[in-house]
Amino acid sequence: MKTLLIAATILSIAMFDSCDFRSGTAKEEMDKFSGTPTPTITPPPTPTPVDPADVVQVDTSMEGGTLTVNGHNQTKVLTCAKFDRVMINGSENVATISGVCGQIMVNGDRKPNNRGRGRRVCF
Repeated sequence: MKTLLIAATILSIAMFDSCDFRSGTAKEEMDKFSGTPTPTITPPPTPTPVDPADVVQVDTSMEGGTLTVNGHNQTKVLTCAKFDRVMINGSENVATISGVCGQIMVNGDRKPNNRGRGRRVCF
């Protein structure tokens, strides 16, 4: 009887010791933190340098005039000399804009989606 009691005690200790008292959710949460390696930090990409041909020096305190294209189906060439404001009103107008403009505003129907250089471009 003593042998049977010792065997039962050892068997119950082995079964009790092998049980995990944590619930499945708690065990999964702990496994998230224990076995995963941390990723290495990659350096940020180097920025692309600005092409010197794209840099334009303009005195923004200068107030220029307003260049306009009004009407239907017109083609005009506009040159912004003093940080001018450009307004294109109407439908199917085509304006070629050169220079640096303070604002380019396009109102109308069937307008092309070409953008010039401006501080604000409004469509």
